[in-house]
Amino acid sequence: MYQVAILLTTYNSSAYIRELLDSLLAQTYVHWVLYVRDDGSTDNTFDILCEYRALDSRICMIFDDKRRGACEGFLWLLDKAKGDFYMFCDHDDVWLPQKIEKTLYKMLGQKDFSIKPIAVCTDLTLVDSKLNVISDSMWRHCHFTAQQFNDKYFHLVYNNVTGCTMMINNKVKEIAFPYPESIIIHDSWIAAAVLWNGGRIETINEVTILYRQHEHNAIGAKDAPSYMSQLMKFKLLWKKTKRQHDTALQLVRMNFMFFFLMKLYYMVKIHSKC
Repeated sequence: MYQVAILLTTYNSSAYIRELLDSLLAQTYVHWVLYVRDDGSTDNTFDILCEYRALDSRICMIFDDKRRGACEGFLWLLDKAKGDFYMFCDHDDVWLPQKIEKTLYKMLGQKDFSIKPIAVCTDLTLVDSKLNVISDSMWRHCHFTAQQFNDKYFHLVYNNVTGCTMMINNKVKEIAFPYPESIIIHDSWIAAAVLWNGGRIETINEVTILYRQHEHNAIGAKDAPSYMSQLMKFKLLWKKTKRQHDTALQLVRMNFMFFFLMKLYYMVKIHSKC
């Protein structure tokens, strides 16, 4: 049986962590290990994790004395974890029972999964803090198109591969390191690294997760601002694009002005669909 390593980083997660952990324990695919690191919680998150660890030996807590935030925390866990495949897990979501099973089935259906970097991702249902449905499809809500998922230029400046739906193989883990300090978030970096290293992103047009949106989200499904409002904030746009360019340079040599024009092209293209 294939071992799936689930990576979870927590921070003051007590409001939602039980619902998440219960949904993991209810998965139809049982050959998984949950690797957890806490980012210095000041509530009772750690006590809840210890409670669940006592109930299920598949929960493995890795102690880390450094505050890392979401991006570095997930990549730190990815480096430490061992498995055949890896999945990222947000502390406030709810996984549907067949999430691991369906994603793994898609991964194993790729004949080259052992030799090429492959990531699999799925659609999500957007819900509020009480799990009331906001949108039954994040992909429709955010106007994602099938062509974007394997557009390697698009993924240098935007990302539609949501980390909490992602499963990656060990070939992806190999190319994820070393990573540049300029990366903004782990899923964006991994998606770009996959596509620029001869890999691909496979999609499942099906919801496997309730993606909770609330005022404490570190990252969420925010409506994209219009390109006119982006241009009005030119300095912020320029600064973010510069950081994205610094990240992209680890994957491809590209002149900054060309990169910036490419960002504007995708910005206009995306918002023309909204």
